[in-house]
Amino acid sequence: METRGRAGGLSEKDLMTLDYIIEFEKRHLFPPSLREICENTGVKSTSSAFIRVRKLADYGKLKIDGSGRITLRGYSLVKNYQI
Repeated sequence: METRGRAGGLSEKDLMTLDYIIEFEKRHLFPPSLREICENTGVKSTSSAFIRVRKLADYGKLKIDGSGRITLRGYSLVKNYQI
């Protein structure tokens, strides 16, 4: 994992969530649900998972569209390559 941390405003838990989302999407070619994020990152509620996802969006690490779907920024090229 690359060096990241609080200097960028994101906590280790935020970064762990981002890493999980990236790895999940690499395997499945679609993003995880909030429930899957909870189950795999130790978050206790979907509300808390959404707060982390929203924070990642606020920092430009991913996007959330109008329907709530998570889109990783800059990842579509990798996804298209795998298809």
